[in-house]
Amino acid sequence: MARPLALLLQLPIPLPGIQPVRGNVPLAAGYLKLFARRRGLEQAWQIDILLPPGQYLGDRGLVEEILGRRPALVG
Repeated sequence: MARPLALLLQLPIPLPGIQPVRGNVPLAAGYLKLFARRRGLEQAWQIDILLPPGQYLGDRGLVEEILGRRPALVG
């Protein structure tokens, strides 16, 4: 039986102006995944991190990427 997907992501920090966001590392998502692993939660959940280009997609593209993965939980 497939484990439900928990998708973790780091939203980009918008800069003033029209320049693309750069250097936004999903550090918090990585810590959450490590915490879940150490607590044994990966036995019951598939825990993925949405990495770039996820942070360069814009609002609509980001929502489409998330929905396309069909997660049970987004954090």
